[in-house]
Amino acid sequence: MLLLRRMEFFMSKTCSRCKVKVLDHTEYCPLCGGVLKKDTKVDKRRPMGYPDVYGLTRKRNLALRILLAICVVAGFLLLATNYMIGGRWWSVIPCIAILYGYVVFSLYFNPTNGYMKRIIWTFVLTLAFMIALDICTGFYRWSINYCLPLALLLYNIAGIVLMIVNHRRWESYMIFLMTAIFVGFVPLGLIHFKVVTEPILSQSVFISSVCIFLGTLIIGGGRARTELGRRFHV
Repeated sequence: MLLLRRMEFFMSKTCSRCKVKVLDHTEYCPLCGGVLKKDTKVDKRRPMGYPDVYGLTRKRNLALRILLAICVVAGFLLLATNYMIGGRWWSVIPCIAILYGYVVFSLYFNPTNGYMKRIIWTFVLTLAFMIALDICTGFYRWSINYCLPLALLLYNIAGIVLMIVNHRRWESYMIFLMTAIFVGFVPLGLIHFKVVTEPILSQSVFISSVCIFLGTLIIGGGRARTELGRRFHV
């Protein structure tokens, strides 16, 4: 409500081409690129023109910078306390957790990021966080033996849920399921080089990823094949 009241007394501008009203401080129309002219009268009615998107973006960026400053100061205080007390570097773990929390929050705080981008990056960041924790605590390989395959399983489940929710455009998530197969080769390679010591879970999840993709491809028929052809320009 406060934002609307402030916008009611804003001196708007009008595009010389498309005649749209713009309420921010830009000099060119964001739709057609035409030159904006300032209106001679202040419209006290509720504005119906182009919203102040740049103002909202600046506020969002300011909030992220404030959060980043808090995270950096908190991490520095943890490291400084650890240095003064001495002993093992226990402060590294909470610093990694703070970094992970900030990156994930900024990912979801940005409204331009779609569901697929958020899920994929959450998957990557969470895995990186788990592996970092495993390394910091002695590298007992629980992150690659269990977290990696379980994350792939959840990734496949998320793809199926997205297909059900967005059933009108379900074929657009075919590439989502295919990504799980390519990522599934990573634990298979780690098994080959004997880095993964518990291979059954990783192998089972990879097989399930292939089955889910093939089943969706066959059941989807022409729409699924057309989507893959469009994605790979075949």
